[in-house]
Amino acid sequence: CHIRVLLQSDANFARAFELLDAKGEKLHLSFMRGGVNLGAQSVGIEKGESPLTQTDESAVTIVLFGDQGTEVHRESISLKAGQVNEIRF
Repeated sequence: CHIRVLLQSDANFARAFELLDAKGEKLHLSFMRGGVNLGAQSVGIEKGESPLTQTDESAVTIVLFGDQGTEVHRESISLKAGQVNEIRF
């Protein structure tokens, strides 16, 4: 599954996101940065948009983090394989 986070109402609302499975476990995320494929459990959000990020379809929760890693929002999600899932806030 591919996901992109878009902060439409406030580009500074969050600085990063994580995805969790049904057990609350953090999922592995992969994304391109400067032509290099990177992997992490957290992906940064810059200027209101995350890079296109790949994960598996077991993601059921997105968690947004603000400055200094403070959780600012948590929401249930349902990802569809074979398309870019844009999550807008």
